[in-house]
Amino acid sequence: VYEKGQKNQTLGTKKTDDDWLFSNFQKTVYDMFYKKPKGDSLCGISQEEYCRYCKILHITPHIETYVAMRIEAAFIMLFLLMGALLMSGNMLVMAVCLLLAAGVFYIMWMLPYSQIKDKAEERLFHIQDDLPRFLSLLEKAMDLPVDQAMIVTATKFESPLSEDIIDSINKVSLGANGWTETLVDLAKVYKIEDFSDLILEIVNSYEQGVNVRVLVNRKAKEVEETRLYAVEAHDSKIKTLIFLPIIALKVLPLMVMICLPMLSNFV
Repeated sequence: VYEKGQKNQTLGTKKTDDDWLFSNFQKTVYDMFYKKPKGDSLCGISQEEYCRYCKILHITPHIETYVAMRIEAAFIMLFLLMGALLMSGNMLVMAVCLLLAAGVFYIMWMLPYSQIKDKAEERLFHIQDDLPRFLSLLEKAMDLPVDQAMIVTATKFESPLSEDIIDSINKVSLGANGWTETLVDLAKVYKIEDFSDLILEIVNSYEQGVNVRVLVNRKAKEVEETRLYAVEAHDSKIKTLIFLPIIALKVLPLMVMICLPMLSNFV
C-alpha cells in the first residue's frame, strides 16, 4: 500500500515542461511591455505583416517570441554600450563590447524575424514563378466549370500555389465561404499583382457568365513577361544576401583591427 501510495504521489507531483522555471520566459517578457498593445507595430514588428507571413507559410503565429527577443536584445546592447563607455580608456575592451553589441543586434534583433520574412518571400517567389505554368494547364481544363478546372489543374501540378488553391477551395466544402471569396482572400494574403488581377477577373467573368478561357490565355502571356523581371530581381537579391554575412563577419572585424592602432595613437 505504501509503495502504491508513493507511486501515485510521484505521478501526481511529476513536473511538466510548463512547470520549468524559464518555460514561459519569452511570454513573461512580452507581457511586461506589451500586455495590452494599442498599435500595430510592436518593437518594430508589424502584427499585420507578421500574421500575413504566417498565413503564407502555414504556421501558427507566435509574435510574442520575436518581440521578447528584441526587448532582450535592447537590454543586452544597452549593457554592452554602457560597458564600452565605461571602458573607453581600454580600446581593446571597448572594441570587444561594440562588436558584441553589433552581434547581439544582428542575431537577436534582425535575424529571427528576417528568417520568417525571407521564407515567406521565397515561397511567394516560387508561387509567382509557378503561375505561368499553372495558367497554361488551367487553360486546357477550361471545358470544366472554373472551380473544378482549378482543382483538377492544382491536383496535377505540384507546387506551393496548387497546395494553397486546393486548401482554399476545400474550405467551401467545410462551409466557410464560396470558392470565389476564398480565392479573393488568398489573393489578399499573397499581394502578388498578377495573381490578384487574375482572381478578380476570373471572379468577375464567372459572375457575369463570360467565357474564362480567353481571359486565362491572355493572363498567361502577361504573367510570363512579368515573371522574367521577377527572376532577375530575385537573383540580384540572392547575391546581396550572400555578401552581407561576408561583410559582417570578415570586413567589419578587419576594419576594427586596422583602426585600433590608429585610435590608440590619439589616446
